[in-house]
Amino acid sequence: MSKIINLQEDFSRSPHYREALKKAIESLQDIREDLFHSAVNLSVTGKWKAWSEQQPEGTVFAFNTESLKSSGDKNVILICNLIEEVDNVKTDLESKKGL
Repeated sequence: MSKIINLQEDFSRSPHYREALKKAIESLQDIREDLFHSAVNLSVTGKWKAWSEQQPEGTVFAFNTESLKSSGDKNVILICNLIEEVDNVKTDLESKKGL
């Protein structure tokens, strides 16, 4: 005899499910950081190369997605849009952790 599995069951309260959700959120943060570094690297080796080369060794600049988008580089803008979407998904998932 086969067993019927209820696919509508709420697994969100299961410790295993919650741990998997936590790991998914952590993965999204890692993805976000990788994307952000890619956008910065593209900016300072592309449209902002001359500016970057003029900065003294050790100069610190606080980039954000808006400043990176202002580079005008279509690829950087696409990556920044993806970063913002990752942020939105991460925020939504974090709000669901309290279920």
